[in-house]
Amino acid sequence: MPIKIYFGVFLLSSILFISSPGKLFYLISGNIHQYRAEKKINLQENYFLIEQRSMFSVPTDSTPYKIVKQSGFYKKTLLRDVFFEDEIDEGRMILANEDTIVLELTFKEIGIKRLGFKGKLSKNSIYKKQK
Repeated sequence: MPIKIYFGVFLLSSILFISSPGKLFYLISGNIHQYRAEKKINLQENYFLIEQRSMFSVPTDSTPYKIVKQSGFYKKTLLRDVFFEDEIDEGRMILANEDTIVLELTFKEIGIKRLGFKGKLSKNSIYKKQK
């Protein structure tokens, strides 16, 4: 009986890890009561702006976001650690290619704002364009 329970828990934790790794780590650390789903904004067909979360971070006024391209179950992060000065209501992708990303975001208090992100010399790194 103990072996059946052990392998049953292992199977359930494997399924939870595949579906939601963050939730599993919150459960293991004992902080499951602090877990909440990430805010996910659909920019275009398979591009999303997702709130970055960490169970070790200290709460701040602004939350970092990441831009992700999703192909089926696979997610490719295009840009990380993007901070905005206001809460985002909605957004849409204007342009996305290998080295440039242009977003049009609607904020709660600021209104509509267009932001551009331009790639550096490396294909894998994108930085926020200065105005």
